[in-house]
Amino acid sequence: MFDDGFEKKFHAGELLTFGNKYVLIELSAFIPPEKLFNVLFDMRLEGYNPILAHPERYGYFHENMEHYISLKDRDVLFQINLPSLSGFYSPQVRIITEKLIENELVDFIGTDLHNEVYLKQIEKSRYSKHLEILINSGKLQNKKL
Repeated sequence: MFDDGFEKKFHAGELLTFGNKYVLIELSAFIPPEKLFNVLFDMRLEGYNPILAHPERYGYFHENMEHYISLKDRDVLFQINLPSLSGFYSPQVRIITEKLIENELVDFIGTDLHNEVYLKQIEKSRYSKHLEILINSGKLQNKKL
């Protein structure tokens, strides 16, 4: 979680990583982080590969796709949640997810599977034309992990 303690853990070398120094980062759903771009830049300098968890769910980015482009320009990878394609979180989240896919900004897809309700949403998402577009794009990096 990108919170007050994140930067301290980063500088102390205490981030939990996987694979090739990948770090899955989750932001607050309600408050955009002030230091995000600076910390991400520093992380890349140190060889970390930040993956932003469910970027489609951060409402403060929805009004301007340039926020997403700016993150991608900083080599931040994006992992969307599969239930986002079913409209599970909201119709707006589904629309943003589709835009991220259409703009080839998605690198990973996750399930966000917490219980059976999510499983039903994953089943619904299987029939999304945007999931098919994403899979056929050849850009998904899940197999690299």
